[in-house]
Amino acid sequence: MKLRLAPGLVALNSPLGFTILSPHLNRQVDGGLLEERSFVTLLEQCREWIDRGQVSRLICERMNADSDAAEATIDELLGAGMLVMDADDQADGFRAQEEWSRYGWDEPFRFHWTINHIERFNYRQDGRAADIQMMESFVKAETPPPQYKEFTNKPFIALESNVDLEHGSVEDAFIGRQGAPRDLPMTLREFSWLTKLAYGQTAVRRLFVTGEHVAKTSPSGGSRHPTEVYPLVIDVEGLEPGLYHYSVKRHGLELLVAGNHTRFLREHIICREDRPNFRPRVAFVYTSIFARSMFRYRESFSYRVMHHDIGHLMTTFSLLLSSLSRPAYSAYSFHDEEVRSFLELDGYFEAPMAYSLAG
Repeated sequence: MKLRLAPGLVALNSPLGFTILSPHLNRQVDGGLLEERSFVTLLEQCREWIDRGQVSRLICERMNADSDAAEATIDELLGAGMLVMDADDQADGFRAQEEWSRYGWDEPFRFHWTINHIERFNYRQDGRAADIQMMESFVKAETPPPQYKEFTNKPFIALESNVDLEHGSVEDAFIGRQGAPRDLPMTLREFSWLTKLAYGQTAVRRLFVTGEHVAKTSPSGGSRHPTEVYPLVIDVEGLEPGLYHYSVKRHGLELLVAGNHTRFLREHIICREDRPNFRPRVAFVYTSIFARSMFRYRESFSYRVMHHDIGHLMTTFSLLLSSLSRPAYSAYSFHDEEVRSFLELDGYFEAPMAYSLAG
């Protein structure tokens, strides 16, 4: 049997003391062990696969222990999740880690591996009663985060809600069949129609315990809708160029930074001279307010839903633009720090995640 230091171990320093956490087993051991040079040396020897017998001999030599005590120490480290056996599923994980590392994906692998080994709610069972009980305890302990973000101290521009536009069919939009491309400024009615159907509230959904929630044309896990939208208007008839926040609650725009920000859009959001192959009339920057989903889903595994949520909105956006015979472009890559600063976000509770362009 071979042993190895477990992947994903985390050193935690808290008011309760220094501990070593094995995330996939949710177990902790006293971090004071790392003050023992002999113990640290032992862990260093276990960074690669090593025979259990050799580990036992190392413990005897470095820690002045007899064979029985050495075997007990090994069992304790295995139970604490600090060591793993080659018979465990972690062995396949190490082989995968080496392959991911070839492409520079060390940190993504640690995240992927860890969240897929943390015990989570078993949705294969009828967990409705347990789920309601959990939600009741969450609501009792703290107030749920707001469903809407608003800048009430900023100039507000109401958008038309019931816009009737001539547009292509759903079938044509899905297969990408467009009419003649429109290289014209976007009208305010088009903009209102687009924002309402892509990002606006179209209905109300009522859930157990937490009551009424926002419903949109795109789905969102638990009706949390963690994505916020910041339109960067360049050329929309009837709108002053500038950075806005889209208010879902009021279906309107809150002006954050007036002015033509084409240069910022090119240098820090699009970042490439060869993209897109059309003139952007407006950019929609997507951010995630993590608390909306964290409050409902207390599993690290659920972080990936942030990206799914944005992906739904980006697809809906593209379909709507296609129906108007206007080009669309979406991407995740941009200058994170510059965009975060421009939006005046902290990057931890709300962070920029992606963007879409409308031609």
